Amino acid sequence: MSKSLIRIEAPASAHPGATVEALVIIRNVDRGAWTLRVDGWAPDQTEANHLLQGSEYLWPSTDWTKTIDFVMPNAGAEIFIWVEYYLGGGEWNYDTSLLRKVMLLAEYGDAEFQGLSCSYSKTEDEFAR
Repeated sequence: MSKSLIRIEAPASAHPGATVEALVIIRNVDRGAWTLRVDGWAPDQTEANHLLQGSEYLWPSTDWTKTIDFVMPNAGAEIFIWVEYYLGGGEWNYDTSLLRKVMLLAEYGDAEFQGLSCSYSKTEDEFAR
């Protein structure tokens, strides 16, 4: 059983180029206090997008909260959080992880609709004839 729970609060979708803000909450759900190490990546799991790294000593039922921001790419994004706990002697052990997807909202500008038109100019009486 894991010693922590992860919650990621982020929008379900975003437009390309928009700044996406995600709130990451780690809660110690164990009966003991632990030092937890947290790593987070967005919008993908490349080293360049390693946006969150830290450790915190958490008492039972306490939270560690951080906000991360990233620019939405031209594809869907993933927020990935990885948590380990300290065993002592320089050794860390995997605890839990969570992946949250942010879907891409398509941009529809005038270019996509050039040449298309939809209009209605008849009155109700003219339509009935």
